[in-house]
Order: sequence, then C-alpha cells, then structure tokens
Amino acid sequence: MSNQAPPAATPRLRRTQAERSASTRARLVAAAVDALYRLGYPATSTVLVADLARVSRGAMLHQFATKAALMAAVVEASYAADIEAYRIAIAAVPDPGEQLLVIADVAWAQFRAPTGIAQTEIWMATRSDPELAAAVLPIHAAIFESSLTAQAWRFAACGITDASVSDGLLYHNVALLRGLALEYLLGTPEAALRPAVDAMKKALRDTITPTGKRQ
Repeated sequence: MSNQAPPAATPRLRRTQAERSASTRARLVAAAVDALYRLGYPATSTVLVADLARVSRGAMLHQFATKAALMAAVVEASYAADIEAYRIAIAAVPDPGEQLLVIADVAWAQFRAPTGIAQTEIWMATRSDPELAAAVLPIHAAIFESSLTAQAWRFAACGITDASVSDGLLYHNVALLRGLALEYLLGTPEAALRPAVDAMKKALRDTITPTGKRQ
C-alpha cells in the first residue's frame, strides 16, 4: 500500500460576472439566429428565444429589453461572422483583384447560411416595424459604408478609381446574392443557382482585368 498522498485537485476557476453575462448574451443571439432561420421573424419572440437558449425570462430582459435590441445584436454578430469569414478567406490571397473574386464566393456561402437568412428576415421586417428599423438600419448603413470603402480600395488597386463602378457592382452583387439565397431557402438546389454566382464573378473579373490580359 502506497503512502504517497493523492494529487491535489485542480481548483475550479469561477467565471466572472462579465464572462457569465457574455456567455448568456451569446447563447441568446445564437438562439435568435436559429429561430429566425427556421421559423422566420414573426415567430421569433423573446420568450421563444429565451426558452431555446435555456435562459430565464429575467436574464433575457437584463440582456435585451426589447425584441428590437435583440435583433440589433443578431445583426452585429452576423456581420462579425461575415467579416471573419472574409478575413480568413483572403489571408492567403495578396492580389486585390483575386480577393474580390474570393470574397464573392464567401459572400454566397454567408448569404445562404443561417446568419445570412436571419439578416434577410430582419431586413424584410423593418418595412412594417419602425422600432426595429430604428434599431438595425443604422448598423446596416455603417457596415455597408465600410464595405463600399473596402471594395473601392481593391478596385483602385486594380487601376479603377471611379467609385461609381465599384459601388454599383457592390449594390448589384449584394442584391443578387440575397435574392439567390431566398431562392435557395425556397428549395432551389445550389447547383441550379451557382451559374448566376459564376456570372457575377465573371462580371467582376471582366471589370478589373484589362481586355488584353484576360486569360
């Protein structure tokens, strides 16, 4: 029989209040995205989201006093997920023109992902919900302005300094991808929609690549 003392138990670190709050907030946002994706905006109540997240109603109200505030957090989290996906995808692509083409592919994936569909549900609901519109449309405007600036920089690096060209293509491509994502949600196979994405990428390539250098 050994006289060696058993190893001391590793003390369990307690999370701070801020960490617990952040975890609760993240669970609520994730549950809201899931509900928006599966059930749509009208069915996504704060009560349902709290239940899906296994969070008390009081904790929900502490984090988000209104449904509009919760939707604003969903928009911010969804955009953050988009930006991170773009950052990872272009990390190994130094050429600004090729980055535009990579971003187009990533954007197509993001628009039809649950976070993308959740965003679309929210945008559609702003038409009849002034409180929601006031909460989320300024976030959308700020992020889209940042996207316009980033795209203009990549076009300028390709020798195209007319902002109306880059701006027009971004508006066109966002509208196209959002529409295709809705078609996908309605059951149209991705294979049937992919040619439209490829045509969008071809238009991008033709715009940023001089005729004599096209392969």
